[in-house]
Amino acid sequence: MTTWDPKLVHLVDGIIPAGGRFRAACTCGHRTTRRANENLAVAALRAEHGTPPSTCSLCGRDFAHLTWVQIKSVLVIHDVDGRQFLACRGMPDECTRLYLPRQAALDAAAELAAAELAAFVAARRAESPVRRRLRMIRGEG
Repeated sequence: MTTWDPKLVHLVDGIIPAGGRFRAACTCGHRTTRRANENLAVAALRAEHGTPPSTCSLCGRDFAHLTWVQIKSVLVIHDVDGRQFLACRGMPDECTRLYLPRQAALDAAAELAAAELAAFVAARRAESPVRRRLRMIRGEG
């Protein structure tokens, strides 16, 4: 059994026949124990191991309404510097078109958060310019 790795995308990768029963496999290599049918094996994988939302990381389109087989046909796992993400297969123009404003909004939110943090730190420093330190006094012993 493999452990959950946040750098990897965890999707149902396939069904493995196992002596008249079925096991579900994750894209990271994790497999379930044998189940009576394919649907139970997939449900067990999702419950035991977890799967992220089936959403394109670029355009934000949600494919949660699709079956795991359909998800594998519309989304592909990309690997960048050891971290994986989901994107629409072939990264169509719409994906790129929707990604740019989304990334710009994320960048603006990050800049705003950084500015707010800097203002907070500056205000805290202005409130107490001198920090008193405690001195240790040796007791009788």
